[in-house]
Amino acid sequence: MDLLDENFKKNIKLFSFALFSFFFASGIILFVFDINKKASALFFLIGVLSAIIPNSILNYLQFKKYESIENEFPEFMKNFSEIKRTGMTFPQTFEQISKSDLGTLSPYIKKTSSQISWGLPFPVAIKKLSDSIKGSKIIKQSLIMISEAFQMGGNVSELMSSLAKNISSIKEINSRRIAAVNQQIMIMYFIFFIFIITIIGVYKFLIPMLSIQIDLASPGNMMSGSSNLNMEKRQMPDFCSVPPIAPILCSFGSVMGFEKDIVKGKTKGFADYKDTDELEQEELIEEKTKRAYLYFKSLFFIMCLVQGICTGFIAGMLKTGKAIASLSHIGIMCISNLIIFILFV
Repeated sequence: MDLLDENFKKNIKLFSFALFSFFFASGIILFVFDINKKASALFFLIGVLSAIIPNSILNYLQFKKYESIENEFPEFMKNFSEIKRTGMTFPQTFEQISKSDLGTLSPYIKKTSSQISWGLPFPVAIKKLSDSIKGSKIIKQSLIMISEAFQMGGNVSELMSSLAKNISSIKEINSRRIAAVNQQIMIMYFIFFIFIITIIGVYKFLIPMLSIQIDLASPGNMMSGSSNLNMEKRQMPDFCSVPPIAPILCSFGSVMGFEKDIVKGKTKGFADYKDTDELEQEELIEEKTKRAYLYFKSLFFIMCLVQGICTGFIAGMLKTGKAIASLSHIGIMCISNLIIFILFV
């Protein structure tokens, strides 16, 4: 399977678009006819992910393959230059070098060697090789220079030797830069996880206080001088009913299984309810409290998700200067965020 093949990429994109269309259309039908809001949100989520994930993974694998080819390319040009200096013709040189192991570059060199042996002109074969690896600017520019030098009667062997040294120098400089940047990337990971811990602290310790009303100035406490506090449950606002974002957040949280169970009945530290009206009021308070927890948990999860995407994108750009390289960092942070929220929040 050639990840750089245009037909393969086209098939992946068509498959991804078909999945997106199916799930997105199903989500619209469920939402418009009010069949199942949770299923509608789930279908929308699957549709978006099916549009993003396959293409992102394919682009990342292509990026890694281009990176591997670029690492092998200086060795190819160095070997080509040395063999050509022995007096061999270009077809003989390509045939000889195609027998060596050049990793991911080998299939392309063997194909070019076969084309030249069949009588295809050297510049045309080089042009086809350049088109098949068009995702690498370094290789494309190098092959253009080699083709022009051949057509102008220049010393192709010397040019390839010089290009091999220059590309190796560029790779070495990039390796040093990446080593220096790795320390900054580790700091970014540390900051990201500190952010998640802070969010968890807010959710675990501050949000519950919204549902508790503490009466410090009650007549009983003031007259008797008692140190006991009068605490009672307070009805929390129904955050999930505030349009336009809150209902979407709560639907997303329900799909993700973020609903927090609230213990019904007596709660330690609160007054006992003696009649049906008070019990119903307590159940209403608990239901709204549950929806409030769902809202805040969904909101905090999205906040951490956005933080992970932005931090991962910056980390990838700092390391390689290419946006597609950010995918690995974004994946690590987003998956870590999901696992932490499922297990610990």
